[in-house]
Amino acid sequence: MGKILNSEKIMNVFNYIYWFFIGNLLMVLFNLPFCITLILYVRSGFKTYPTIFLLTLLTLGPSLTAIFYTMGRLHRDKDISIFKDFMKAYKENFLQSICANTLFLLVFIGFTLNVRLASNFQFLSIMTPFFYVGIFLIFIAYPYAFIILSRFQMKTMDLIKASFTLSIVKFKYTLINIIIFLFMLIIIEVMPAYGALFLGSVIPYLIILSNKSLLELLAKDSSINK
Repeated sequence: MGKILNSEKIMNVFNYIYWFFIGNLLMVLFNLPFCITLILYVRSGFKTYPTIFLLTLLTLGPSLTAIFYTMGRLHRDKDISIFKDFMKAYKENFLQSICANTLFLLVFIGFTLNVRLASNFQFLSIMTPFFYVGIFLIFIAYPYAFIILSRFQMKTMDLIKASFTLSIVKFKYTLINIIIFLFMLIIIEVMPAYGALFLGSVIPYLIILSNKSLLELLAKDSSINK
Protein backbone atom coordinates (compact mmCIF):
# COMPACT_ATOMS: atom_id res chain seq x y z
CA MET A 1 0.00 0.00 0.00
CA GLY A 2 2.81 2.38 0.89
CA LYS A 3 4.55 1.71 -2.42
CA ILE A 4 1.36 2.52 -4.33
CA LEU A 5 0.96 5.81 -2.46
CA ASN A 6 4.60 6.71 -3.09
CA SER A 7 4.16 5.89 -6.79
CA GLU A 8 1.12 8.19 -6.94
CA LYS A 9 3.07 11.01 -5.29
CA ILE A 10 5.94 10.59 -7.76
CA MET A 11 3.52 10.58 -10.70
CA ASN A 12 1.86 13.69 -9.31
CA VAL A 13 5.22 15.46 -9.11
CA PHE A 14 6.00 14.54 -12.71
CA ASN A 15 2.54 15.73 -13.79
CA TYR A 16 3.18 19.14 -12.23
CA ILE A 17 6.62 19.34 -13.89
CA TYR A 18 4.97 18.51 -17.24
CA TRP A 19 2.18 21.06 -16.76
CA PHE A 20 4.60 23.81 -15.72
CA PHE A 21 6.97 23.03 -18.59
CA ILE A 22 4.23 22.98 -21.24
CA GLY A 23 2.58 26.07 -19.76
CA ASN A 24 5.87 27.92 -19.95
CA LEU A 25 6.41 26.68 -23.52
CA LEU A 26 2.98 27.97 -24.56
CA MET A 27 3.77 31.35 -22.99
CA VAL A 28 7.00 31.56 -24.98
CA LEU A 29 5.42 30.44 -28.26
CA PHE A 30 2.47 32.83 -27.99
CA ASN A 31 4.82 35.70 -27.08
CA LEU A 32 7.78 34.86 -29.30
CA PRO A 33 8.13 38.38 -30.80
CA PHE A 34 8.08 39.82 -27.26
CA CYS A 35 10.69 37.33 -26.00
CA ILE A 36 13.06 37.99 -28.92
CA THR A 37 12.66 41.76 -28.71
CA LEU A 38 13.13 41.69 -24.92
CA ILE A 39 16.46 39.89 -25.30
CA LEU A 40 17.62 42.39 -27.95
CA TYR A 41 16.34 45.31 -25.87
CA VAL A 42 18.20 44.18 -22.73
CA ARG A 43 21.41 43.44 -24.67
CA SER A 44 21.31 46.94 -26.19
CA GLY A 45 21.24 48.45 -22.72
CA PHE A 46 17.59 49.52 -23.14
CA LYS A 47 18.61 51.98 -25.85
CA THR A 48 17.33 50.42 -29.07
CA TYR A 49 14.09 48.71 -30.16
CA PRO A 50 11.87 50.52 -27.58
CA THR A 51 8.98 51.07 -30.03
CA ILE A 52 9.05 47.49 -31.32
CA PHE A 53 9.35 46.23 -27.74
CA LEU A 54 6.23 48.15 -26.68
CA LEU A 55 4.29 46.88 -29.71
CA THR A 56 5.13 43.26 -28.89
CA LEU A 57 3.73 43.80 -25.39
CA LEU A 58 0.23 43.96 -26.95
CA THR A 59 0.14 40.17 -27.32
CA LEU A 60 0.99 39.60 -23.67
CA GLY A 61 -2.53 40.17 -22.34
CA PRO A 62 -4.32 37.15 -23.87
CA SER A 63 -1.54 34.73 -22.95
CA LEU A 64 -1.37 36.05 -19.37
CA THR A 65 -5.12 35.58 -19.03
CA ALA A 66 -4.81 32.06 -20.45
CA ILE A 67 -1.96 31.01 -18.16
CA PHE A 68 -3.69 32.49 -15.08
CA TYR A 69 -6.85 30.58 -16.02
CA THR A 70 -4.91 27.35 -16.53
CA MET A 71 -2.88 27.67 -13.33
CA GLY A 72 -6.04 28.63 -11.45
CA ARG A 73 -7.72 25.43 -12.59
CA LEU A 74 -4.64 23.47 -11.63
CA HIS A 75 -4.73 24.94 -8.13
CA ARG A 76 -8.47 24.27 -7.69
CA ASP A 77 -8.88 20.92 -9.47
CA LYS A 78 -5.35 19.48 -9.15
CA ASP A 79 -5.69 18.28 -12.74
CA ILE A 80 -5.83 20.02 -16.12
CA SER A 81 -5.65 19.47 -19.85
CA ILE A 82 -2.89 22.00 -20.39
CA PHE A 83 -3.33 22.58 -24.14
CA LYS A 84 -7.14 22.54 -24.09
CA ASP A 85 -7.49 24.81 -21.04
CA PHE A 86 -4.89 27.30 -22.25
CA MET A 87 -6.41 27.59 -25.73
CA LYS A 88 -9.95 27.83 -24.33
CA ALA A 89 -9.07 30.80 -22.13
CA TYR A 90 -6.91 32.39 -24.85
CA LYS A 91 -9.73 32.36 -27.43
CA GLU A 92 -12.55 33.34 -25.08
CA ASN A 93 -10.71 36.34 -23.57
CA PHE A 94 -8.60 37.41 -26.55
CA LEU A 95 -10.33 40.67 -27.50
CA GLN A 96 -10.92 41.91 -23.96
CA SER A 97 -7.37 41.01 -22.95
CA ILE A 98 -6.01 42.97 -25.92
CA CYS A 99 -8.19 45.96 -25.01
CA ALA A 100 -7.17 45.93 -21.34
CA ASN A 101 -3.52 45.45 -22.23
CA THR A 102 -3.64 48.33 -24.72
CA LEU A 103 -5.19 50.68 -22.15
CA PHE A 104 -2.50 49.85 -19.59
CA LEU A 105 0.18 50.30 -22.23
CA LEU A 106 -1.15 53.67 -23.42
CA VAL A 107 -1.31 55.05 -19.88
CA PHE A 108 2.18 53.69 -19.17
CA ILE A 109 3.54 55.37 -22.32
CA GLY A 110 1.82 58.61 -21.32
CA PHE A 111 3.48 58.64 -17.90
CA THR A 112 6.94 57.71 -19.24
CA LEU A 113 6.76 60.42 -21.91
CA ASN A 114 5.81 62.94 -19.24
CA VAL A 115 8.83 61.86 -17.16
CA ARG A 116 11.09 62.54 -20.15
CA LEU A 117 9.41 65.85 -20.90
CA ALA A 118 9.74 66.90 -17.25
CA SER A 119 13.52 66.70 -17.53
CA ASN A 120 13.42 69.26 -20.36
CA PHE A 121 10.73 71.63 -19.09
CA GLN A 122 11.06 73.26 -15.70
CA PHE A 123 7.32 73.76 -15.17
CA LEU A 124 6.75 69.98 -15.50
CA SER A 125 9.53 68.93 -13.15
CA ILE A 126 7.34 69.47 -10.08
CA MET A 127 5.01 66.78 -11.45
CA THR A 128 7.74 64.15 -11.87
CA PRO A 129 7.04 62.35 -8.54
CA PHE A 130 3.37 62.00 -9.53
CA PHE A 131 4.37 60.50 -12.89
CA TYR A 132 6.55 57.93 -11.12
CA VAL A 133 3.70 57.11 -8.73
CA GLY A 134 1.47 56.60 -11.78
CA ILE A 135 3.98 54.19 -13.34
CA PHE A 136 4.19 52.26 -10.06
CA LEU A 137 0.39 52.02 -9.83
CA ILE A 138 0.24 50.62 -13.37
CA PHE A 139 2.90 48.07 -12.48
CA ILE A 140 1.05 46.79 -9.39
CA ALA A 141 -2.44 46.89 -10.98
CA TYR A 142 -1.43 45.18 -14.23
CA PRO A 143 -1.45 41.52 -13.05
CA TYR A 144 -4.78 41.94 -11.26
CA ALA A 145 -6.54 42.72 -14.55
CA PHE A 146 -5.64 39.37 -16.10
CA ILE A 147 -6.07 37.39 -12.87
CA ILE A 148 -9.64 38.76 -12.60
CA LEU A 149 -10.36 38.31 -16.31
CA SER A 150 -9.19 34.70 -16.20
CA ARG A 151 -12.02 33.80 -13.83
CA PHE A 152 -14.61 36.57 -13.75
CA GLN A 153 -16.72 38.52 -16.21
CA MET A 154 -16.52 42.32 -16.23
CA LYS A 155 -16.71 45.18 -18.67
CA THR A 156 -13.24 46.37 -19.66
CA MET A 157 -13.39 49.71 -17.85
CA ASP A 158 -14.80 48.04 -14.72
CA LEU A 159 -11.95 45.55 -14.97
CA ILE A 160 -9.36 48.35 -15.08
CA LYS A 161 -10.99 50.15 -12.14
CA ALA A 162 -11.15 46.93 -10.10
CA SER A 163 -7.47 46.25 -10.82
CA PHE A 164 -6.32 49.61 -9.52
CA THR A 165 -8.70 49.45 -6.55
CA LEU A 166 -7.58 45.98 -5.46
CA SER A 167 -3.90 46.81 -5.91
CA ILE A 168 -4.28 49.61 -3.33
CA VAL A 169 -7.05 48.40 -1.00
CA LYS A 170 -5.68 44.85 -0.84
CA PHE A 171 -2.05 45.93 -0.66
CA LYS A 172 -1.11 42.81 1.30
CA TYR A 173 -1.65 40.74 -1.85
CA THR A 174 0.05 43.40 -3.96
CA LEU A 175 3.14 43.22 -1.75
CA ILE A 176 3.25 39.44 -2.16
CA ASN A 177 2.96 39.86 -5.95
CA ILE A 178 5.91 42.27 -5.89
CA ILE A 179 7.99 39.80 -3.85
CA ILE A 180 7.15 37.02 -6.35
CA PHE A 181 8.19 39.31 -9.20
CA LEU A 182 11.50 40.10 -7.47
CA PHE A 183 12.00 36.37 -6.88
CA MET A 184 11.53 35.84 -10.63
CA LEU A 185 14.21 38.44 -11.41
CA ILE A 186 16.63 36.75 -9.00
CA ILE A 187 16.02 33.34 -10.60
CA ILE A 188 16.57 34.81 -14.07
CA GLU A 189 19.84 36.35 -12.89
CA VAL A 190 21.13 33.34 -10.94
CA MET A 191 19.69 30.41 -12.93
CA PRO A 192 18.58 31.69 -16.35
CA ALA A 193 18.29 28.19 -17.85
CA TYR A 194 15.77 27.05 -15.21
CA GLY A 195 13.97 30.37 -15.51
CA ALA A 196 13.58 29.93 -19.26
CA LEU A 197 12.07 26.47 -18.75
CA PHE A 198 9.53 27.11 -15.99
CA LEU A 199 9.05 30.73 -14.86
CA GLY A 200 6.34 31.52 -17.43
CA SER A 201 4.01 29.12 -15.63
CA VAL A 202 5.42 28.76 -12.12
CA ILE A 203 5.22 32.51 -11.39
CA PRO A 204 1.52 32.72 -12.45
CA TYR A 205 0.84 29.64 -10.31
CA LEU A 206 2.49 31.27 -7.28
CA ILE A 207 0.51 34.47 -7.88
CA ILE A 208 -2.74 32.51 -8.09
CA LEU A 209 -1.78 30.65 -4.91
CA SER A 210 -0.95 33.85 -3.02
CA ASN A 211 -4.17 35.56 -4.17
CA LYS A 212 -6.37 32.56 -3.32
CA SER A 213 -8.28 34.30 -0.51
CA LEU A 214 -8.87 37.37 -2.66
CA LEU A 215 -10.23 35.26 -5.54
CA GLU A 216 -12.50 33.35 -3.17
CA LEU A 217 -13.83 36.68 -1.88
CA LEU A 218 -14.54 37.88 -5.42
CA ALA A 219 -16.16 34.55 -6.31
CA LYS A 220 -18.91 35.26 -3.75
CA ASP A 221 -20.19 37.99 -6.09
CA SER A 222 -22.34 35.90 -8.43
CA SER A 223 -22.79 38.82 -10.86
CA ILE A 224 -19.17 38.61 -12.07
CA ASN A 225 -18.74 34.82 -12.17
CA LYS A 226 -18.33 33.33 -15.62
